[in-house]
Amino acid sequence: DRVVKACKKLFDKTGIKPSAFSVAVMGLAGLDRKEDQADFLQHFFEAGFPFKAIVESDARQALRAANPNDPVAIGLFGTGSAFFARGADREIYRTCGWGGLLGDVGSGFELAKEGFTAVFRSYDRVSPETSLTQKFCEMAGVTEVPEFLKFLYATTFDPAVWARYAPTVLREASKGDSVSLEIVDNQIDQVCKSLFGLTEKANMPPGTEIFLTGGLIEEGKFYFERLREKIEATVTTHPVRVLHRESYWGGWELGRQFLEGRVG
Repeated sequence: DRVVKACKKLFDKTGIKPSAFSVAVMGLAGLDRKEDQADFLQHFFEAGFPFKAIVESDARQALRAANPNDPVAIGLFGTGSAFFARGADREIYRTCGWGGLLGDVGSGFELAKEGFTAVFRSYDRVSPETSLTQKFCEMAGVTEVPEFLKFLYATTFDPAVWARYAPTVLREASKGDSVSLEIVDNQIDQVCKSLFGLTEKANMPPGTEIFLTGGLIEEGKFYFERLREKIEATVTTHPVRVLHRESYWGGWELGRQFLEGRVG
């Protein structure tokens, strides 16, 4: 219903009539099953939109943006994380993406959470001092670590809010803070293991590219370069690239294929 309302709002805002469109393609998280897709499309049918509506998972859309046809893998790094691959059999495979509670390795939430833990352990004198202490306190508008702890617990537990601290962890790591660098490298080690498992599950041919994308990759070169170096040392037959296209480019490509009669 929210997507239908968003579409109607878009048409009202732009003044473009729905009849001007031939097809709409949407990539949404979790919509892998045909039954769920059919239920979603029923809402569009009931809304009376005159164009063809196609819905697929965000994973398929992102993979198509990286490579329309051939085997490919992609790592998404934002508030959360997930890793997907299209194998030679055209099937979609994934690892991780379990959410903040169970762990999204290499994600903004995980980097921030590990940063918070490091600050509190440093305050307790059980781990080294870190520049994150001052930086995090400044971001929260407090001066002491106990105040920062109260601030975190008083704030609604929202992974997206916590993930705002991740760029600070990356910046301090790039400046040489040993604690921040250890956090980053520990997360990257888990990413490497996840991607290795993904390439095995998908039986990816040698030379298949792995693309990285998301807010943390776009934040700066430091994280990508460190990821690339360690991933290529672990998964030696797969080059690592930045995905310079937005994931929704994969939706445009599917829409084009529909208009050309290549998909139904």
